[in-house]
Amino acid sequence: ASPIDRSFLPLAYLVPSNRPAREAIANACKETSVYHSNFIGHIDYRGDPSTLCFELALGGLPEHSEIGWRIGRGCRELENYGVELLLATDDDSISGVHARFGWTTLRPDFLLILNEQSKRCTINGRDFNEGGQTIPAENTILIGD
Repeated sequence: ASPIDRSFLPLAYLVPSNRPAREAIANACKETSVYHSNFIGHIDYRGDPSTLCFELALGGLPEHSEIGWRIGRGCRELENYGVELLLATDDDSISGVHARFGWTTLRPDFLLILNEQSKRCTINGRDFNEGGQTIPAENTILIGD
């Protein structure tokens, strides 16, 4: 995978909002391949210019653009663990592919689409456990509890 071209404006930054989410991204940054690290960046968040985050950008499209960016613990048997946004954690409340970010042909909105296991997902302080949710037109999205 080629590195993210940062000359393209990012669609969103996924910023961890709690310690387990911050640790999962930090562990992914240490333990993962170049492919996964291409989606990890830094943002100035709440006065900390080195806050780790996931970057969704047109210059760093997912492996399967029709599916979108997949986030989760991944599956070791799959190429690139089957996710772009790897959460390096053993937490059973996180699925292999926990959710994905992308679009549908029915709506022009940017969506969070959960997997069929209906495990909880927290975006901008709101919990979801089913279906697809529209992501507000913001560049910073908080993930975690």
